[in-house]
Amino acid sequence: MATKNLLDTSGTAQFIDVSEKPAQAKVVREGFQVPSVPLDTQKTDFFVNQLVPLLPLQIPRVISQSVAQGTKVVAGTVVDLVLAPRDSIPFDIFTDIHADLKGKPITAMDPVLNDAASRQILLANTNSTDLNAADKTTLTNAFQAAKIKIDETDPTRTFDLAFQTARGALAFR
Repeated sequence: MATKNLLDTSGTAQFIDVSEKPAQAKVVREGFQVPSVPLDTQKTDFFVNQLVPLLPLQIPRVISQSVAQGTKVVAGTVVDLVLAPRDSIPFDIFTDIHADLKGKPITAMDPVLNDAASRQILLANTNSTDLNAADKTTLTNAFQAAKIKIDETDPTRTFDLAFQTARGALAFR
């Protein structure tokens, strides 16, 4: 790469790439570089302006990545992401889920998560044991309205399992 060293008005050196070859994006699919395609700018702009923007709830969510969660990587490291639409992500990918949600997509929890009071309780608390009586009642009512049965005598339908399952779904909201 040919560069030229210039000083800006503050006296800081600025490097400008003056090479003849334009930068090329590194987009890889199935292990191969994706080819650049010449586009008609006017037609492309018209097409883009006609697109209907996706609502935040319609945007696919990351469900897997090639670098383990919490691992620090150097800038520029390639990280493969797997995305899926919310309505195709099953609760079954979570550990310890409430029995009434097995086999269902995470959108089954939307009636609970769309309620601002319930969502705030779930965001503010990491454990169901930290809830006060009023918050527990609010969530219990929301779970029941969403057809999520709470039965403390059934270890697969406890309030804690419903709470933790709801928090898991909240991560994909």
